[in-house]
Formats: sequence, C-alpha cells, structure tokens
Amino acid sequence: MTILISRISTQLLSGEIVTLQRSTNLIGWEPYFVFDGTFPEDDPTVLTTMDYGSFLEIQFKLEHIDGICAEFYRLAVNPGHGIASQIPGL
Repeated sequence: MTILISRISTQLLSGEIVTLQRSTNLIGWEPYFVFDGTFPEDDPTVLTTMDYGSFLEIQFKLEHIDGICAEFYRLAVNPGHGIASQIPGL
C-alpha cells in the first residue's frame, strides 16, 4: 500500500470538482477519487483529512494494479466552473 498526501486550496474548491486520476501510460486517465466538497464516510481510498483553513490535506490510500510496473496520479480540476473558469485562457 502506498499513501499519497495531497494539499488542496480551499479557495480552489469553491464550486469546483477535483478528481484524483490514475494512468498507467500518461495518456488514458481514469478517475480514482472525485472530490465535490464532501468525503463519503465509507470510502476506502481516503485515510484522513485535515482542514487547515486555507487548504485541506488529504491522505489517499493507493491500491496498485496487479501486473503493472508504473502508475501515475494527477489532480484534475473541472475548468468549466467556479474560479478556474475565471482564469483567462481556460
């Protein structure tokens, strides 16, 4: 088991959907965890969450894919809503 610690700005989360995505080839990305402002209590991928006011710290438990040598993770923000849509060029 691997633990990924991620810190996400609470300002960024205002009206946004943040998705932790996983890929084995850096081309095809699949959702691993979708954060819409709440955490399901029974979600096995989230170990702990800490609210520090200006950001949330989330510890994810990463389950590896059998037979795969490399896995990549990224946080993706839905650019069509909230503050991300206010940034020129998005």
